[in-house]
Amino acid sequence: SLAQRFVATFKRDPRRGYSKRLYEVLQTSNEGSDFLTAITPVSDRSGAAMRVSPIGLLPDLKQVLTLAERQAAITHDTPGGRMSAQAVAATVHYLAYDLGPRRELGRFIERHVPGRPWAEYWTGRADMAGLSCAHAAISLVQSATSLSGLLRDAIALGGDTDTVAAMAMFSGSLCRDITADLPQALYDGLENAAYGCDALRDLDTRPRHLWIALPQALLTPAMRIEIDDRANGAGFFDLGFLWASAVWSPAFNFERGRKLEKIGLPAQDT
Repeated sequence: SLAQRFVATFKRDPRRGYSKRLYEVLQTSNEGSDFLTAITPVSDRSGAAMRVSPIGLLPDLKQVLTLAERQAAITHDTPGGRMSAQAVAATVHYLAYDLGPRRELGRFIERHVPGRPWAEYWTGRADMAGLSCAHAAISLVQSATSLSGLLRDAIALGGDTDTVAAMAMFSGSLCRDITADLPQALYDGLENAAYGCDALRDLDTRPRHLWIALPQALLTPAMRIEIDDRANGAGFFDLGFLWASAVWSPAFNFERGRKLEKIGLPAQDT
């Protein structure tokens, strides 16, 4: 379950970057069931929206919205908590898959996360409510021309600026027409443990993956993936590696059974 993964991830890489209450619950939980028992998911603040951005990279918008709401409900099971998470995830999805011009982002969110005038430009301070932070971040991303300017504008709003900046910078970094001009000094002090700066740089070298989300639990001794790429004029593609999320535990290592087969010709090892 998602709650189990919350606990496992915290135990793997404990850090202070949580609210005080959530940090205490994670520290004292050994299983997802412990976490669900201890947490009271009535907050309408921004935690669920602040962590949701990677879900927006999934290729199916319906699934993005479903999973954004599902993960929010664990800790922020309120209309504002769920809606703000969906809005941020939908923003990432819109920009990652280049679904339209940035000036139309707010209207896109209004169609898929109704109930708030997302297209109206946010002005004033951003309080700690998830809806306020998400709305402010969406507005800033629509008008940004550079990452440094986006960061300055998020801080200039006042209020819960670190949350707004976290949401806006993730989304803004996906836009090819927003200049990536953050000063080197902001990178130099980043932590670099197992899941630190180098791990993020490694992810950045592979900006596009094919995400295949199974619709339901699957118990199988093997899995076959066929790629139909006959329209590829280059005549080849780069098969880097197969990654399966931690919730899937195959009995055999992928390296032992990997092969590339071209239909009509003998199988070839890769």
